Amino acid sequence: MHNISNKSNNAFTLIELLVVISIIAMLIGILLPALGSARNTAAALKSMSNLRQWGLATTMATNDERGLLPWEGEKEPGAVKKGYNGLLHDKWWGNLVPPYVGQPKYRELSAKASTKPEILIEGSDSIFFDPSADIPANAPFNAGSGHYFFNYVTNSELNKEVPSIRGESSSFKHNPDCRVMLDNIRNASSTIIMLEIRTTQDEVDKDNPFYDSVNESELGRGRTDWKRFAGRHSNGGHLVFADGHAAHFSQDETINPENPSINNWNKTNLIWNPFGPATD
Repeated sequence: MHNISNKSNNAFTLIELLVVISIIAMLIGILLPALGSARNTAAALKSMSNLRQWGLATTMATNDERGLLPWEGEKEPGAVKKGYNGLLHDKWWGNLVPPYVGQPKYRELSAKASTKPEILIEGSDSIFFDPSADIPANAPFNAGSGHYFFNYVTNSELNKEVPSIRGESSSFKHNPDCRVMLDNIRNASSTIIMLEIRTTQDEVDKDNPFYDSVNESELGRGRTDWKRFAGRHSNGGHLVFADGHAAHFSQDETINPENPSINNWNKTNLIWNPFGPATD
């Protein structure tokens, strides 16, 4: 009669299972922040790439326009599609510039959005959109007969003094013919022509003394300045300069004046108004 040999027990004990689970959880805890950081870095690089394309395309468009920068368009919320045809106008930056880098004009996107407004908050491959931007609850913004939403806008201070230089009334700045001549900008490498706009209030430190308290609907603008600069990429965002280059700046560098006692946001390396003080 053969003895029945005892089979070795290959099953994990409860303690061993707990150890394995603990190791896996620890590895996940280590890897997740790294993966999140990698995704954030990739999104920031994509946004920087978008702004570089805007800079390159603006330079080419300006050359073809005999030195005139694209029309900045309307500033106030809801006025984007008004005035002199707003974002439908040929010389508005959103229509004039994108074709130079193989992108559709904004009015083509807007036409598609007439029946499907959500198209304006989709498509991270478009140079109009930052893939890491949070979408405001009321986006796309309504402007009378149409909708609009984009993450990059032109510098509203750029043509602030143009009417007085030309001897025209202040209403002239709403005319698409009121465009800045690039040769008149003395320091092109420091003069901002486009910026990454913040989309929610969470992007800025509300304890900052220069924080501009605006509600989300007022963030939907066709052009703006430092008061609505983005803060979603390493507590800052990206700027495009008149010489075509793009760079990252923190909000502390951007929304804080060098001398708080002087109401002027122009700095040596950040010039908002190239023809006078950049006032609040």
